[in-house]
Amino acid sequence: MLDYIAYQDTHLFIAKQVCEKLGFIKNNPSQNVKNAITRFCPNAKQAQEHGVKLGRKNSILLTTAEVLHLATHCQYDASELLEWLRSEGLWNGMDVSSSTRRELDVLSGVELALGRPLQRQYQVGPFLIDGYDPILNVAFEIDEVQHLSTQHQLDDELRELYITESIEGIAFRRISI
Repeated sequence: MLDYIAYQDTHLFIAKQVCEKLGFIKNNPSQNVKNAITRFCPNAKQAQEHGVKLGRKNSILLTTAEVLHLATHCQYDASELLEWLRSEGLWNGMDVSSSTRRELDVLSGVELALGRPLQRQYQVGPFLIDGYDPILNVAFEIDEVQHLSTQHQLDDELRELYITESIEGIAFRRISI
């Protein structure tokens, strides 16, 4: 599924392949990879910084933890990639926080119920929607414990207001975990 390099005590993955697999690449592949890495994995290093020599000297390599972080922010269902990592012995299922794992599971359940994938981490202005169904025009937000605080609830209301003004007729479905 992905090429990787066993290096010291970790595995390193070529960022471009990971981004392709997770749907980050659209019209301008090199710019989309750079944007995804800058946004979600700002500490990612180029091959030579890891002490690895590759044919392409500017190749960015990602650790397993960085791949998992990207997977939680992609627009597509990442369960196939996560299952492959697990089956290859490259991930034991423990590197993703339990709340992130629950969020992925809940969104996968919504996709199963709808019979189609959601657009994960759908961007509207400065905000991201956990899962967006453009057919039903519904935003699915997974609310973890921190959403119970008064300040977080106010932030959520402002965020929701911005999004409803940006996407006409959008409905929100909040799922507490």
